[in-house]
Amino acid sequence: MTYTKWEGFSSLKNALNKVQFNYLNAIGKPGSYAESIEKYNELRRRRYLKINSPEELCFMIQDIIDVDIKKWVEKEGAYRFMQEHGVAKKREELIQKTIKSQFELALMRRGIRENETTIRREEQLLNNNRTDFVISYGFVGQILIELKLTSNKDIKNKNYSNKMIGYIDGTKSDYGIYLIFQVDKKSKWEDVSH
Repeated sequence: MTYTKWEGFSSLKNALNKVQFNYLNAIGKPGSYAESIEKYNELRRRRYLKINSPEELCFMIQDIIDVDIKKWVEKEGAYRFMQEHGVAKKREELIQKTIKSQFELALMRRGIRENETTIRREEQLLNNNRTDFVISYGFVGQILIELKLTSNKDIKNKNYSNKMIGYIDGTKSDYGIYLIFQVDKKSKWEDVSH
């Protein structure tokens, strides 16, 4: 005699299925938004992803700047046409537009998939200021990048650090990077840094 032929088996099976369904629903739901983020980060740590903290994200972005971007600009000749042809208008805007794709490419080379990071350009703050870039990686953190040319007058402003702190606070970034570009022979970094 099989259990399925017993009277009441079907009712017992349905009741057990409901208990199991309710149990799985109850343990699967996080209690709060913070708990959801905590579970997400724990799952990511178990998947052995490369970035587990805002510091690691900042180090990776700095390495991208020091290695990939530097090579792209100096050895591959990016922006050399600005110097050779005297293109002065909208240099900074052109650099911002083209460098975004270089950050994306460098992140992919380091094993970070496109859907895991977000690179936002010209994000507007509540005080109507705009930041150059904010790079975020899931819930791990975000890094602000402010880009200036050596010809920009703001670069000589000693109070610009306060503006950077405002950008970092306004975007809720964990770190900020001040990236300075020299694209012509007239405005050299050596002249500005003294």
